[in-house]
Amino acid sequence: MKRLSIKKKIVALFISILCFFGYSVKCQSFYDKLYFTFQPEYATLVAHHKELKALSLYNFPNLELNIYRQTTGDAEWEKRWNYPQSGISLYYNGLSNKKVYGEAFSILPFQSFTFFRHLRHEQRLMIAAGLGYLSHPYDSLTNPENIAIGSHFNFAAKFQYSFLYRIKPTIGLSVGTSFGHFSNGATRYPNWGINVWSFSVGLHVKLNQKLIPFVDPPANIFNKKWIPYIWGAWGTKQNSQSDPKLYNATSFGFGISRNYRYGKEWMTGIDVFWDYTDKIEFNNKQEFPNNFQLFKWGLYGGHEWSMNRFSAVFQTGIYLYQYSYFSKRKTDPIYSRVAFRYKITNGIQANISIKSHFARADYIEWGLVYKFKHQ
Repeated sequence: MKRLSIKKKIVALFISILCFFGYSVKCQSFYDKLYFTFQPEYATLVAHHKELKALSLYNFPNLELNIYRQTTGDAEWEKRWNYPQSGISLYYNGLSNKKVYGEAFSILPFQSFTFFRHLRHEQRLMIAAGLGYLSHPYDSLTNPENIAIGSHFNFAAKFQYSFLYRIKPTIGLSVGTSFGHFSNGATRYPNWGINVWSFSVGLHVKLNQKLIPFVDPPANIFNKKWIPYIWGAWGTKQNSQSDPKLYNATSFGFGISRNYRYGKEWMTGIDVFWDYTDKIEFNNKQEFPNNFQLFKWGLYGGHEWSMNRFSAVFQTGIYLYQYSYFSKRKTDPIYSRVAFRYKITNGIQANISIKSHFARADYIEWGLVYKFKHQ
């Protein structure tokens, strides 16, 4: 029996999702809020390291197909966030050098936020993250020219700002610009990743003719609170292309956050890291620090946006201490983190995040966050 290619499997999965949404016609109130978007894009590579400037990844087409649900204020958080859109996207990256890089496909759940909504037009900010597949990753024998990504399966993310104009209540046109990221989180080398900047036009079609009534949001009344928390995470990473073994890396720490508006919090705290690949690298340079000396301490600041049970976190930090400050091996003093969290119970969140150094992933963190009870 002939096996389906990965491209056909991804398309089949997306069609299955569409069929599920279509089956929701039995739940008429849900179906009444569905939209479909067809969005072609013009994209180019963002070479965030000098090694990537030689890549032939300029001026290539992307295509995005979305199905999303327009919230109307049925839940409190929908009204507070000005009626965002929730959906799923099938994203295709053509890539200009198909012989070396092939094609990239992604399935991205997303949340889109509306600003300056008017009867005929509005502006939106979309945040999407999910699973990506690259058809031609690096291979030392068959594809040594791909120095960007070493694995088929990758983490994919996209941030898009767009302007939507409604030709009529059920049909709209949009123009936008977006930034996309594609990498494996250092689970397999090479892992420079692919970052692209794109410009798009989109056609938005409502799946039926019934108009959606919006409920006016309530006054933004809430109690400002200081919220202390602790967290811990674990991940794995390769050390180099010549060493395929996966090594452990851990992150843990504590911090405090302060909400200033509904679903929005500033935060600061201390991170502690321990990465086994640091030990290997120092030993290769004939330096032999003990395990305690290999701990890295960082001070970070950041922001969290919460939407119902989900939240997105962006943080930037500086290493207060790392052994490389006193070593011949030089490393980056600044790190950043993009995290997505899900509220399991009151106070406990599941966490998946990417820790990186200047747009290059260090490793993927899988963990938990605990927010203490507060007055």
